[in-house]
Amino acid sequence: MSYELEVERLIDAPVDVVYRAQTDVEIKRKIAAMHDASAGFAGEIGVGRQLVVTWIQDGTDCRVTATFREVAPGRVVYEELLEVPPSPVYVSTVTETMQDRGGKTLFRFHVEGFPTAAERDMHRVGYNIVLDRLEQYLSASGS
Repeated sequence: MSYELEVERLIDAPVDVVYRAQTDVEIKRKIAAMHDASAGFAGEIGVGRQLVVTWIQDGTDCRVTATFREVAPGRVVYEELLEVPPSPVYVSTVTETMQDRGGKTLFRFHVEGFPTAAERDMHRVGYNIVLDRLEQYLSASGS
């Protein structure tokens, strides 16, 4: 059995700006650097491409490898290999959608493949932190 998660938020920025922030590695690097100096990025975002994100959490090396299946305006789909001790190693499928809502963006993460309810619940917190940081970046950059 696997578990699913959906997290959504209305972001005060147009879809094209949010999409660019989610698909530009340099912007992702800047967002991460605002909060975690240990975060590293290697690779690129594009269909068939991989992006590897590394960081140190509680003295432990962590890694997430995203393999992109679809990258189109308003929609990004990728398989995510998570290696974040002490959690089990597993692959989830993440679908990000961005829809216009009167000049703002309804952003939605839909994630499938969590091995346990506890892992899903932990990631609910994590995906909300990702959205908090995205909003902070967009606000600071004047987007």
